[in-house]
Amino acid sequence: MKNILVPVAAIFLAIICFTSCGNKTEEVTAPAGMQVLDLTKYGKPFTLFVPDSSKGVLTVTEKNYMLEIASGKSFGLVIEEGDGNMEQKRADIKDGDGGVSKFKNYITDEPNMIVWESEITKPEFHLYAIVTVGTAKYIVQDLNSTENEPYTSNDIKAIMEAVKSIKEKVKA
Repeated sequence: MKNILVPVAAIFLAIICFTSCGNKTEEVTAPAGMQVLDLTKYGKPFTLFVPDSSKGVLTVTEKNYMLEIASGKSFGLVIEEGDGNMEQKRADIKDGDGGVSKFKNYITDEPNMIVWESEITKPEFHLYAIVTVGTAKYIVQDLNSTENEPYTSNDIKAIMEAVKSIKEKVKA
């Protein structure tokens, strides 16, 4: 009887372990003032942190194969699948986006992310990043909106932290 009980118990424990662990996804906890946004329902296999509802209404809009994510007037970014070209973007920035704005300086200058200050009538801040998730590459940049004031230094820091928080959503 003992000889049968040990294998049966081992099989029972293995079944419980596999069924209880099998379809769970890894939990991600957002820092204070932020919430986790799961983009899998928009065809993007990742999550990122966005401001919680105290900062404004969160909107996710699909446009021409891109996602526009905004929360209030001080947070907005655009995500599109593609390789991007960091060197070309740096050249465009130094050129003042065709003479429209005046480049002042880089706040962050990393191989896959740049944050810079420019000025048209007053200082404004921008972000451009290339993020790899799994085997796909995404271009992420601030959402330029003529309806809102340009992003401040603090606004762009929150956007930068959101980009840095992008994490592939995998099954555990």
